[in-house]
Amino acid sequence: MPTANVLKKFNWQPIKLKSKEGLALLNGTQFMSSYFVFCLLKAQKLSQIADLIGALSLEAYDGRPEPFHHLIQQIRPHPGQIQTALNFRTLLDGSQIIKQEKKTYTRPLLISLHTSGAWRK
Repeated sequence: MPTANVLKKFNWQPIKLKSKEGLALLNGTQFMSSYFVFCLLKAQKLSQIADLIGALSLEAYDGRPEPFHHLIQQIRPHPGQIQTALNFRTLLDGSQIIKQEKKTYTRPLLISLHTSGAWRK
C-alpha cells in the first residue's frame, strides 16, 4: 500500500525531518539487526553442542536415560527442556552403553546431567 494511502487512512501528517535526522534513524540499524541474528544463530549452535556434550557425558558416566522420557518432560513443559530431552534421546538412541544395566548409584555429576534440560527454558 502506498505511503500516501496509509497517511490518509489514519489521518496522519508526514514527518518533516531536518538535516541528518533521517540518517540518524537508519544509522546502525542494519548492523544491529544482523549482529542479533548472528548471536542468535551462535547461541543455538552452542545449545546443540551443549546437548551433545551432555549426552556423551551421560553415557560415559553410566547415567540413566529415564529422566529424558517424553512423558516426564510433560510435567514441566518448558519448550527448551522438551527440546533438550528430545536431543538426548535422539543422540543416545541405539547406544549399547546407555542400555546396559546400571551398577552404580547416582552421583552428583549424574544428577546435574539428568537435570540439564531444566537449564534451557
